[in-house]
Amino acid sequence: IYPDLKNAELQKSYGVLGGDQLIKKMLLSGEYAALVQKVQKVNGFDRDINELVEDVKN
Repeated sequence: IYPDLKNAELQKSYGVLGGDQLIKKMLLSGEYAALVQKVQKVNGFDRDINELVEDVKN
């Protein structure tokens, strides 16, 4: 939503092409890593495969 990572002018101002490259350029490496961890947690990718197997069994 904000900032619009698809905005061509914003991408150009950072000297990148594409929203994925823009977000990497806008954030510090630690901030980007924290963002990736939160996204993975929200999507359930932070769970161990054994936990998922147990959930399915129950």
